[in-house]
Amino acid sequence: MAKEDVVIGFVAGAAVAVLAPLAVLLAVGSYRRPLSRALTRGGRVLAEKTRETFAEIQEITEDFVVEMRAPAGGAAAAAAPTGRAAEDQPPVAAAAGASAAAGETDEPAGT
Repeated sequence: MAKEDVVIGFVAGAAVAVLAPLAVLLAVGSYRRPLSRALTRGGRVLAEKTRETFAEIQEITEDFVVEMRAPAGGAAAAAAPTGRAAEDQPPVAAAAGASAAAGETDEPAGT
């Protein structure tokens, strides 16, 4: 008797799981298109806000990491180029920028 009750309960649950979405679709009927457009628009707005938030978090994290890696009194580390712009520079230009920020020049010290 217990096995029969389980089988009947399983079949009834499966029937409800199949028929409930159909009943909802029939009840919503003419509201499907506006509802789907609103949900799509809301999803796009949510995706854009999420991208913006993660970009801000990434920027804050990168700034924090640069500050933590910089020496305590080092102005050269703060003036050095960071991020994608530094990767785009040729090695010579990046080195020249870092040495110029540190106050170093190509002229001899005696002049």
